[in-house]
Amino acid sequence: MLRSRDKTIRVEEVEIFPGSPFIDRAIGETGIHGIQGVTLLAIRDKRNEDYLFNPPGSRVLTADDVIIVIGGI
Repeated sequence: MLRSRDKTIRVEEVEIFPGSPFIDRAIGETGIHGIQGVTLLAIRDKRNEDYLFNPPGSRVLTADDVIIVIGGI
């Protein structure tokens, strides 16, 4: 967690669980990029612990993914 004078910046891991409406959808289709104050930093693949930093909007999400975001609260 980072702090500035007027807000707190958090880095969070958000797991994509089986049954999520994000599964089999490209990042660009999910609306993640349109959330004000939130930036998608990376995707972690739970199967092999690989990271994909600055993933493209065409990257399709699976139930093995964890998205890593940063945002202010």
